[in-house]
Amino acid sequence: MKQPTIVNNQKTKLIIPLFVFTILFAFVIINAASSQTISSVYFGLINNDKKAAVDFLIKIAPVSEFGIQLTKYVKLYGADIESAVFKDQREKKQTINKLEQLLAINPKSRDILYGLYLYYDRLGEKNKAQEFLRRAKDIDPLIDGKN
Repeated sequence: MKQPTIVNNQKTKLIIPLFVFTILFAFVIINAASSQTISSVYFGLINNDKKAAVDFLIKIAPVSEFGIQLTKYVKLYGADIESAVFKDQREKKQTINKLEQLLAINPKSRDILYGLYLYYDRLGEKNKAQEFLRRAKDIDPLIDGKN
């Protein structure tokens, strides 16, 4: 009866290293996989890449931490980084101004109305966007309002 105990002890001695090896192997695989998914923006930030900082700030603009981060990067790179962060938004507003001037000339232009819907929607001004979509649909009921 003592012989089965010896066999069980030998199995246990083999199972423990195999278990430890499996855990370590899984850790290495998971670590390697996760290191491949780290954003290139992060590597740019740690290498003081101004474009990466602009990309980062654009991505976090809706977050409450944005103002603090913007201030930090303005101190690091200068005021022109703020201009770069808001460039797209500024260009959309300029396009909206041009479209609204054209709309004053031709208030029944479904294309201008639909364009204003798209730009206001992209700026996050949903109420204005929906108003322009409604006006465009009044002119052309086939407009569906999908971007």
